[in-house]
Amino acid sequence: MGRGLAACIQEVLSSLPSLFEGDIYAGLNGEQWRAHEWGCVRDHLGARLGAPRLHLPGTYVGDVGLPAARWESALRRTTSREAMADSPMCL
Repeated sequence: MGRGLAACIQEVLSSLPSLFEGDIYAGLNGEQWRAHEWGCVRDHLGARLGAPRLHLPGTYVGDVGLPAARWESALRRTTSREAMADSPMCL
């Protein structure tokens, strides 16, 4: 479980000269299978991730359903502007 997503993230991270220390926005919404998949992804990525900041928008607004991708994209843009001095990287 999580190998496909881990492979996609690994492809993106392979161009970085060091560990990823940016922001990660995850669509975890309380469903157990999503949490399990994310845990497997973290395990597959191993040392490629340093100490990224994990953001879980569902914690604040709950499961918004279908518009989640648009809502999370808007949140990433807003947060990225505020945190650009810390790290310009975001997944």
